[in-house]
Amino acid sequence: MNRKAIFTGIFATLAAGAALAEQPSSGPYLGLLAGQTHASAKINDEDFGSFRFSTNAFTWGALAGWQFNQNFGAELSYLKPNTLAHVDSLKLKADAITGSIVGTLPIGDIWSVHARIGAAYTT
Repeated sequence: MNRKAIFTGIFATLAAGAALAEQPSSGPYLGLLAGQTHASAKINDEDFGSFRFSTNAFTWGALAGWQFNQNFGAELSYLKPNTLAHVDSLKLKADAITGSIVGTLPIGDIWSVHARIGAAYTT
């Protein structure tokens, strides 16, 4: 089966702990992810024929990271979208494992701006 898909997502990170608590400048952290994944593809298959689809699916996941200092960290995450498409008995799913380098710019005691670059492996 020839599969080609582009996946994009917007995820909200749900963090545990008090919002006003002083955060350490280094160490491990955990998080939960929830959001929506958009997928589109053109599939050519001898059994199912040729078809295109474009869909959105609820996605959940978890992440683990390490903050090396106040401005630099790294994260690994696992993302699990619901079934993206049904065609006859064919179900299209796409789990992802991601790795990211995270830059952080603290703004005051409570807020910070984050930027990330990374890669994902989908199955």
